[in-house]
Amino acid sequence: MELSLVIPFYDEEENVETVIASLINVLSKLHVRYEIIAVDNGSRDNTGKIIDKFTKRSDVKKVYVPINQGYGYGILEGLKECKGTFLGYLWGDTEVPHESLLSIYHALKHEGYDLCKITRIKRDVPFLRKLQTRIYNGIMRYYFGIKSNDANGCPKVMRRNLYKKLKLESKDWFLDPEIMIKCKDYKIKEIPVLCEARKHGKSKIYFTTSFEFIKNIMRYKN
Repeated sequence: MELSLVIPFYDEEENVETVIASLINVLSKLHVRYEIIAVDNGSRDNTGKIIDKFTKRSDVKKVYVPINQGYGYGILEGLKECKGTFLGYLWGDTEVPHESLLSIYHALKHEGYDLCKITRIKRDVPFLRKLQTRIYNGIMRYYFGIKSNDANGCPKVMRRNLYKKLKLESKDWFLDPEIMIKCKDYKIKEIPVLCEARKHGKSKIYFTTSFEFIKNIMRYKN
């Protein structure tokens, strides 16, 4: 297996089919053996049933989490099932064009990077959300020396040997910064991507997420 990608879905019944079908279409252009690990992350709608339609394919597998325990938890459960030389994850919405994975894979396979991710240079989100993101990334740079302007940008894909070394543990939204903090001494490439507006469903980032970030920042800082 060359490439494994995890997609956590939490109440995304309106996006599941579009996201998985688009990903299959893009990955087929790589002409490598790949697998998609679709995680039903405790969904309360028909997300799981829609995922089941794709598991008839050999390149799509399902991981079921009965009760949602956080964004990071769903991804970690999916990563445990990955068999690829390169593995990572992306979001279960339609914000980031999947074509970015072609450049990400090339950077890992042929340019010697340990981790490759996207950085969002344009987002169709409210001003307060943009301001929140800017402040958050500024804190990441100040406290942890992360040079990225988009620590949370996904897809994030890495080499298997790096994944084993990181020993990831964050079950909530801090999984992305945890990876960036632990990868400061590795070769990272960021690919700029123009993002699209979410077409269906709602973002799962709420006001309380800010408190989660603050709690985790203090924990890692200490």
